[in-house]
Amino acid sequence: MTKNDFLNTLYQSLLYLPAKERQEILQDYEEHFAAGIEEGKAEEEICRALGDPKEIAQTYPVSYTHLRAHETRSNL
Repeated sequence: MTKNDFLNTLYQSLLYLPAKERQEILQDYEEHFAAGIEEGKAEEEICRALGDPKEIAQTYPVSYTHLRAHETRSNL
């Protein structure tokens, strides 16, 4: 898998999130790739280290929902 494959799959898997949050997550993963490439790692190696983008996306609903609930309570 290449960086583009990884990021495209992650993007498609995160379409349920608002655009702003999706972009923030994708930016984080762009930074992971930049750091890995700077260390001399191949894109495929970075992808393996990061894991399955579909599984990664599944971790966000709970985190996002929890964050939004906390922000709502903080604004009360």
